[in-house]
Amino acid sequence: KESTLHLVLRLRGGPGSVSLQSRNVTVDDGDDYQYESLNIRQCQMHDVIYESKESCSIKSGESAMVPIGNFALLGDRVLHFDPKESEVAVKKVIHLFNDSDTPLSPGDMSIFDDGRFVSQVNFTPMIPGDDGLIEYGEDSSVDVSRVVNKKSSPNKDEITKCELIYRDDNSGRPKNVGIRVFYKAECETKYSMKNCSSEKSVSKLYIDHTASPLHGGFVIITDEKCVKKTANFSRFEFNLAPEQELEFRVNEEAHYSKDLHSIYDLFSFNKKIVPQLIAAEKVSQQFVGDLEGLIALRQLKEELTKLRNGSITSIDIDRCKMTFTKSYLRVIIQESEKWLELKNKIEEKKRSITTQKNNVETIKEIQARLRVNIKNFEHVANNTATNKLLERYLSDLNKQEDDLINCNKLVEKLNGEIFNEQNMLSAMRQKIWNCVDQAMEIVEDGEGGQ
Repeated sequence: KESTLHLVLRLRGGPGSVSLQSRNVTVDDGDDYQYESLNIRQCQMHDVIYESKESCSIKSGESAMVPIGNFALLGDRVLHFDPKESEVAVKKVIHLFNDSDTPLSPGDMSIFDDGRFVSQVNFTPMIPGDDGLIEYGEDSSVDVSRVVNKKSSPNKDEITKCELIYRDDNSGRPKNVGIRVFYKAECETKYSMKNCSSEKSVSKLYIDHTASPLHGGFVIITDEKCVKKTANFSRFEFNLAPEQELEFRVNEEAHYSKDLHSIYDLFSFNKKIVPQLIAAEKVSQQFVGDLEGLIALRQLKEELTKLRNGSITSIDIDRCKMTFTKSYLRVIIQESEKWLELKNKIEEKKRSITTQKNNVETIKEIQARLRVNIKNFEHVANNTATNKLLERYLSDLNKQEDDLINCNKLVEKLNGEIFNEQNMLSAMRQKIWNCVDQAMEIVEDGEGGQ
């Protein structure tokens, strides 16, 4: 049995309401009545003036519902699933079309199904030719669920192309500063629908799908069953027979890019990803050669920076010997070897000073114990054994004193040598700085290499 759905729209207005543009209309008792017009700020429409076909008189202090018009609009009973609103609820809605010539203003809408009040909702304004969904309850006969398969990740996304990144240096010349990798990401959402009713079929089921906002926004590429589409939104329409189950997949894709600048990222990309891109013919040999040249240049600058800062070891120098073949680079390696050798020598002397200072403290402790023992002999009677032991203590004390003098002399000598060698070390460091700065200028000018 079919039923009739009545939609009653109550327009906002009256005392204390938002100020609306209006015009005065004279009714039969001579009083002025203000009819509501559409607020541009509320719904971005032109002013609309409604004129009542019947006269109406309202006494002071009274209120009344005044009929403005009766419109028979086209509408469909639809079930609606929107995961943004709820992941489980399927709503009963009316897909209402304003096929009249009159704009419908916002207000409170009362919905009657076959004479029975079922809901009251806020009505969104509709201009002629516009359509919208009017919700009036939930449906329990249809079950809809979804599973999102997030295929997008930097390790899974397909690389479509690569290009070098250039920026102008201080002289205005283009300078290679990294690479830009372009990816294509994919995302799939599976919707599972089931009509749990054994008697009634579902003539229209709407599923609203909104694309993922990741990577600047995905684009929905599935067009099957699509009845409405915008930049990142699609509405799909289905019908279900009694107890029918249906699966539907919505595919999305996004194109985005990622810039690689650090030496670690460039080296890792060249080692792990570039061979796959070469096999798939997605990069040219020219790009591969330019990338390897960029990595070599970055490694050279990194090594020069370490040499300039002095944060190097003998292993670093041995590695640089194998790659630094230019004469202006060999000079830096030679000077760095001398600097590192002198630095290690100074460190060794500092360790010797620390050892001697520890020996001095030990000698002082031994001397203190010997002096206490010698002083205790004042209360002991003289005999051959005590005299022999006293002589031994005095001999040991004399030996410890000689050792203390020698330690202090050695510490003083080492401190003097360290002072002179540190001055030499500073001069060598300054020379290395100058050589590295000159090498950096040659490299920046593109005239040098390893």
